[in-house]
Amino acid sequence: MSSLVDLLKGHRAFALLEQSELEQIASISSMIDFSAQEIVVSPEMDDHYLYLIQEGRLSLRQQMREVREFYPGELFGEIGLFADQRRSGTVIAETPARLVQIDGVALYDEERVDVRTALKITRALTRRITDYLRRREQLTTRALILEGESEFVEFKSTLRYNVVTGKNDPRVQLAVIKSIAAFLNGKGGTLLVGIDDDGNALGLEHESFSSHDKLLLHLNNIIKSQIGELHLAYVQPSIVRVDGKDALRVDVEPADEPAYVSVKSEEHFYVRTGPATTSLSLRHVYDYVHRRFYE
Repeated sequence: MSSLVDLLKGHRAFALLEQSELEQIASISSMIDFSAQEIVVSPEMDDHYLYLIQEGRLSLRQQMREVREFYPGELFGEIGLFADQRRSGTVIAETPARLVQIDGVALYDEERVDVRTALKITRALTRRITDYLRRREQLTTRALILEGESEFVEFKSTLRYNVVTGKNDPRVQLAVIKSIAAFLNGKGGTLLVGIDDDGNALGLEHESFSSHDKLLLHLNNIIKSQIGELHLAYVQPSIVRVDGKDALRVDVEPADEPAYVSVKSEEHFYVRTGPATTSLSLRHVYDYVHRRFYE
């Protein structure tokens, strides 16, 4: 019991709990060990636990892709407490791991945990979720702009509108597709459309879509037609607010298969070289693809 209490009070989600309250949480917790490559939770499991990692490294996988890693001292599993639904991903122990498993059902059993104690934890976990959403949707976008273009970040003034000619231009649209393909073929990254090279917000008004949904659908369609439907799962577009104007944010995960861009019945392969998108010559594509995807 004392070792569980010590582990719990070391995490900020339980930092405001008094000793007696920590003991209540410890009483509905247990220490559980997992071997390497063992599944901790998955969408097929009816799991209602919160997990605190004491030892080991774990990974979260969605649709066969590794989304992120977890390390000692990290907490995960809020959906098991707050939502009557199954997990959206699978957590696997990449190394032998020891976790504190907190029973989410017992947490809200008044005979086992005081209501005020459960409320404190609920508030702390809710703040974690809120902070994550705020950080991802607002602060992170601003931070990306402040950091400027890099191997992982690129700005585009428009999606398809040529500011010189005042008309939609397939060449402008192709430049967007090339950048997305380069992120897919590399380590991933974020494309911000409606932001000029100096980081100023231009907005999306010139794109002439009747709604943001139409813009997102258009992006979805050109990715399908010029890169392929297989890679849509790695691309997460969203509309974000920057300095009072709307911008298109496209978060791209590293793909598991090479992404080729189809242009006039020919396929081209793009990668990131610093803050630029570069086309690889045919003689270099094989070596890059073999090294990046198949070694």
